[in-house]
Amino acid sequence: MEAVTSQYQGVAEQTGFSGRNYFSNVFIDFGYTEDSRVFFPQVPQIDSRRHPKEMVFGLSRGGSSIAFMYDDLEPTGVVNRRFDGEHITVFYEPQGRLAQGYRRRVDDQLLHFSRAGSTPETTTLSLFVDAETGSTWNLKGEAVTGPLTGKRLTPIGAYSSYWFAWASFWPETGIWDGSNSVPPTAVETVGWGQIKSSTPGLTPTTESTNP
Repeated sequence: MEAVTSQYQGVAEQTGFSGRNYFSNVFIDFGYTEDSRVFFPQVPQIDSRRHPKEMVFGLSRGGSSIAFMYDDLEPTGVVNRRFDGEHITVFYEPQGRLAQGYRRRVDDQLLHFSRAGSTPETTTLSLFVDAETGSTWNLKGEAVTGPLTGKRLTPIGAYSSYWFAWASFWPETGIWDGSNSVPPTAVETVGWGQIKSSTPGLTPTTESTNP
């Protein structure tokens, strides 16, 4: 290990910045994610609805955009909703703070997901279960137990970024408010919730209760 360290220290010294410690994580050591400052100009100014360094799982389609904040995803770990006419789900893994998005249709069957926890026999990461078949899915969108074992969900294009970056590219973005994650026991009766308007003074819109 000492030989490897020395090797990389030698490389670092050749960059002309030998005083920099390349073996420390500046994002952690210097509190980057807690600091609200952004060290380059922001036009328009940083959207103040959320902390600038909050992580976002963002979707943009057909002129519409929505931000799923990692901190808001953590309590339930799953989102079931429609966006731009498409049925989607977002899986969230708190250990690695990782979000993945998928289409919710498998062989023309619409699925509704909830977090199933994890088991030592399968993985230490979160698992997810669909209400329709009881199949269990992993973070990669693969069914690992149940009638749909072997099936895979189709990934959707998305972005992961800091809030200040996402809001700069998509200043009209909505923010998921956490109320439209549908539990399996209430699939047909619970509404899809509201999306907070990104423009002050506008009334948030409610999606159809039809899943």
